Amino acid sequence: MDGGCLDAYFNCREIYQEFEAFYLSDKIIETPREVSFIGGFAEVKNENLANYNFVYQCGNSKNHKERHVWYNIAKKNKLIPIKCLSKHAYIHHSAKIGDGTIIYPGVKIMRNVKVGENVIILPNTVINHDCIIGDFSIINSGVVLNGNVECGKNNYFGSSVNVREEVKIIDNCTIGMNALILNSINKPGVYINKI
Repeated sequence: MDGGCLDAYFNCREIYQEFEAFYLSDKIIETPREVSFIGGFAEVKNENLANYNFVYQCGNSKNHKERHVWYNIAKKNKLIPIKCLSKHAYIHHSAKIGDGTIIYPGVKIMRNVKVGENVIILPNTVINHDCIIGDFSIINSGVVLNGNVECGKNNYFGSSVNVREEVKIIDNCTIGMNALILNSINKPGVYINKI
C-alpha cells in the first residue's frame, strides 16, 4: 500500500477507527500490519466480499477517465461504497456529497455544493458556493473552485488549480497543476500552463 491508497486508508481509519481491512491491488504490495492483501481488482467479483463496505482511491492524471470501471463492477457485485469524510474538513450542512466520495483534512466545502459519486478531494482545497462536481473526478491539494463552477465527470485537477466563478468544464478533462482557468472548457482534453 503506497501513495494515495495509504493516505485513504489512514483517512478512513481516522473516521471509522475499528474495522477489518482488506486491500486489493494488481501489483504485489506491502500493507500495514492490520490490513490483509487478498489479491487484484478482479477479487471484487468474489461472492465472499458481497455486502462489505469499500473505499476506492485509485486514479491519477493518466488513468482518471477509467476510474469508474472497477468501482461500478464492485457495486454490481454487491460491495457497498462508503463516504470517507475527514473530521478535519469543513463541509457546510447544505452540501450534498455522493456515495464513495473521499474528502481529506483541510478541505472547505461551502453552501449548496453538489459533489458526485466517488470524487476524491485532497487536502486544503476550497470549493465555493453552488459548485457542482461530477462523478469520479479527482481534485488535488490546494485547488480553488470559485462560486457556481460546474465540473463534469471523470475530471482531474492538478495541485493549486484556480477556476474563476461560473466556469463550466466538460467531462474527461485533465487540468495540470497551477493552471488558471478563466473560461469554460467545452472540449475534453489536457489543459496545462507551459513554461
